[in-house]
Amino acid sequence: MPTFVSIGCDCETAYQIRRHTGADSALMFDWLATPIESCAALWSDEAEWFLPGNWDIVADGRRVRDKATGLEYQHEFANIDATSSLVDASRVEERLDAARAKFLYLKRKTLAALGAIEDLCLVRKEWWAHGPQAEANAAVILDAFSRLVPGVRVMIVSSEADIEQISDRHLFLKMKAGEDWTGDNASWDRAFALADAWSEGFRG
Repeated sequence: MPTFVSIGCDCETAYQIRRHTGADSALMFDWLATPIESCAALWSDEAEWFLPGNWDIVADGRRVRDKATGLEYQHEFANIDATSSLVDASRVEERLDAARAKFLYLKRKTLAALGAIEDLCLVRKEWWAHGPQAEANAAVILDAFSRLVPGVRVMIVSSEADIEQISDRHLFLKMKAGEDWTGDNASWDRAFALADAWSEGFRG
């Protein structure tokens, strides 16, 4: 059975991996919004992370984007009030040092954890991806992580998939859209079962 690790694009992936495996140790991308171009953030310059003024508010006011990595943070910064999901922009700067310390720790923890995994399957949920886009996104992820785990494979799932694909390095599957951010459990169960069989086939 492979070890599943989230590579975004949002919290749904980490939630479903935890539901499937029972794992509860947080890694770098678990609770972030991760644009595909930010999947290589583990190898970016730490000195540039969370610099004052080098951020903006995105996702209709619900997230802070660190411009150095492009990663979007929804849970690290204060909201306007207890009933709002909107970020209080006036308080972002006071939280930058704490956010930087937390995510540098998670970066190092993630690099160490991934480097010790023999059968690694990175998992990414996409809001929208057809076959060619899934192939391109898988290539971005594999290029970033193969330097750490040469045999890494990628599973990408999307409710908008027009086809399903399997290759020696990536698996692309269609999902049903869930009713909330946690996704459709049955679709995820199918995806994990197919990924288990896929991995077993390559090991065998």
